[in-house]
Amino acid sequence: LCVRLVGRLHSRLGRIARGVLAPFREMSLGKRIFFVGYAVAFQARWPVACYLLFSAATLEPGFAEVVTYTCLALLAGQIPFTFRGIGARETVFVTALAHLAPADTLVTLSLALTIIMQAIPMMAGTPLVPWYLSRIARRAETSV
Repeated sequence: LCVRLVGRLHSRLGRIARGVLAPFREMSLGKRIFFVGYAVAFQARWPVACYLLFSAATLEPGFAEVVTYTCLALLAGQIPFTFRGIGARETVFVTALAHLAPADTLVTLSLALTIIMQAIPMMAGTPLVPWYLSRIARRAETSV
């Protein structure tokens, strides 16, 4: 259905959408369900981590409120500009959750969330890069 709608917008977009979704047609139903479940769990990491971080800071927001504003903040974080030096994600946190804590606390929690969810996993994965690149090189050599 989505592929047809995109194809109606532009034929090239329709071909791209069909190409991207082609591997899913080859998967069994069980694998598709697992893949969708994994995607949902992967995307739920940020709101859940944000809720736990707010709870650890003795702020008691509602779970639905945190999920809503975290998703909005993540969406705003994709905007490539800042407001007076503060990122768009932090701006959404400060304005939307101002009733919970002072602005400096909310900015600190937002930055802590970034460190926990992005910086630490990247640093933990860095030692695996040479191993991964050597596997790719070996695979490329055997396929030639």
